[in-house]
Amino acid sequence: MTEETSFFKQKRDFLKNYEPFSLLSNNLLKKIVSKLQVQHYGVGQKICERGQKGNCLFIIHIGSVVETLTDSSGEEITVAVLREGGCFGTISLLTDEPYLATIKVKEDVELLVLYKNDIQELIQKNPVLSVYLSRVISMRMKTFFDFFEKEKIKIVEDLEDKIEKERKLDVINRVTQLFHLDEDISKILSMVVKEVNEEMKADACSIFLLDSVSNNLILEAAVGFDSRAIKKIRMRLDEGITGWVVRYNEPAALEHVHTDPRVKFFSEVHEERLSSLLSVPLGTKKDLIGAINIQTVDRRKYTYEDIRGLTILANHIALAIAHARLKKRIQITERESGKKDSKSLGFVGKGKYIDKINAFVNAMALIDEPVLINGEDGTGKIPMSKIIHYKGKRSKGPFVDVDCRDIDNDSWGEELFGYEKSSYVISCDDAFGKGTQDSASLGKSNVIEDVATRLGYLELADSGTIFLDHVDSLNQANQIKLLNYIQEGKFNRVNGSDHVFSNARIVASVSDRIASSIEHGKFDKNLYNILGKNFYQLKALRNQKRSIPMLTKHLLEKFSGELHKDVKNVSDDAMGRLMSYDWPGNVIELENVIRRAVYLAKGNTVTSEQIIFGIPSEEKKWSFNILSVNAIKGFIESKYYPQGIQILSFALLTMILCMLFMGNKDGLLNFANVFLWSTGLFGMYLITMISGRSLCGVCPFAAAGDW
Repeated sequence: MTEETSFFKQKRDFLKNYEPFSLLSNNLLKKIVSKLQVQHYGVGQKICERGQKGNCLFIIHIGSVVETLTDSSGEEITVAVLREGGCFGTISLLTDEPYLATIKVKEDVELLVLYKNDIQELIQKNPVLSVYLSRVISMRMKTFFDFFEKEKIKIVEDLEDKIEKERKLDVINRVTQLFHLDEDISKILSMVVKEVNEEMKADACSIFLLDSVSNNLILEAAVGFDSRAIKKIRMRLDEGITGWVVRYNEPAALEHVHTDPRVKFFSEVHEERLSSLLSVPLGTKKDLIGAINIQTVDRRKYTYEDIRGLTILANHIALAIAHARLKKRIQITERESGKKDSKSLGFVGKGKYIDKINAFVNAMALIDEPVLINGEDGTGKIPMSKIIHYKGKRSKGPFVDVDCRDIDNDSWGEELFGYEKSSYVISCDDAFGKGTQDSASLGKSNVIEDVATRLGYLELADSGTIFLDHVDSLNQANQIKLLNYIQEGKFNRVNGSDHVFSNARIVASVSDRIASSIEHGKFDKNLYNILGKNFYQLKALRNQKRSIPMLTKHLLEKFSGELHKDVKNVSDDAMGRLMSYDWPGNVIELENVIRRAVYLAKGNTVTSEQIIFGIPSEEKKWSFNILSVNAIKGFIESKYYPQGIQILSFALLTMILCMLFMGNKDGLLNFANVFLWSTGLFGMYLITMISGRSLCGVCPFAAAGDW
């Protein structure tokens, strides 16, 4: 084990013992550890001062620090002592507020440091991290509030100012704690406005949130107004004081609101008795989500402390709202993906072929071995792999979908296996000694400086499933690495020397040219044998047309819900066109056609005119071999055919054939036989002209799709 790997493992094991890091997944914890930097401070050194802006999150690895405040007499008072595993700097980092206390070293300390840019990058890629970091803020704020309550120290020169500031900090604490009481944001905001109204000594309080779709402000919660006035009021950004505040991201403090020209139509002033108004934006300029207002009956001249106090409170409310929304989105995502009802998963269709697919999927879900799928694009390879994943033991793990055709043929495997951080990476030509260059040329074209460590798809799929579509498109080097991974469960990143372990199940697909690729040595035979232990061949849609009616019904329900329409049926002519089409794009093309038809449908039935194919030239009349066993079998099993004109056409043709063979026995070339043969051929041509697709395109054998 290298020194660098030992460092990361040591720090990861250390963080696992302390919240919030003990609550994080291994993958997210690895990402955090990869960003850590180490700093050392001696006894008595100041790490940060009260009032200073912070840009780091500090985690104590060794030693201890103290948080201190200075009272009016200049005496330092200890607020808290932080030891191993303790965090500080989070409040200033995430709220853009200065440090609340001075941090000094009590014992020689080693700190693990995360810089602001790295944290923002981690949160952007892993939004759930911000939810856990908010716990650190709550714990740090609780430390201050407990200290203020127990010690009752004097933090400002004037006792009255001290009480006022403590009250504002206390209301911040109480307001932020409200967001942990209920998951319903509307209920929480109703409690928030009551708390703010009481603490700010106002007569009314309201919160407007910005609707991201309409870009209008919507009244979400209010207190202090007549019950008839509290309703869902919508405002444009160019309307009223609140609209102005959100539009320009500036607070507004008005002693006599009725004289302000910005008040018009439906605005924040719901009652004439209210005179003054203080409105501040919720959130920062980049993440503005609305505004909070307080109003009083008497004229009130708002001070700087009033504006600043409500602004700080608004920032915490905005952060809490953002976290509540994020938590809700995460829960929805988990319900839709990780907690799917496996009983409802399966292929839609009719016949023994669909039954075989579902039986295979159910069998594969019970085991934990590689699976290999073959079939044309659009036949359901990705859905099959997802169903296997969500029905199996790995359903709570990630599902990673990789199209191997997107991986460059000259790739060394960084996409699948990742690569290590390094000061340089030499190009392929220099690695094999092709050509000579001077040092300047080498530095310009063959060296990539400061390459960051990147996780590959196999690591991202740890504890889950990775689907490798068109795995036979990988170059031979990547095939060998993949084979070794399947056999041993470990691999090396590009430019790395240490083994990386990942527990991902492999589901792969190959093209129809796989036999030729193996024969010519383009695809590793051993890899094929391992993947092919559990093999399934998916048929093209044109060869399983008996499933089209059921698939169509399923897609109608799906897209009707998505497009908010009530389309339930398909006309006979439209179904005839669907059954006669060749479907080069398979099920994916059928989905596109049905979605377009639902969108165009004017009533609750899809008509023939609304069936528009992506490739019209592929729609053709079918020919078939009537003596084919599969054709006869399909004809017998079909429940939709024969119908109507097919039966009449078949009966008429049978009569004509009987006339041809039984009409005259005196000689084949006499006038009667020639007349009957001519009449028969003309009759067949006439039937084809009249029935059109009904004779061939809607033929019972073609409709079965099993020839």
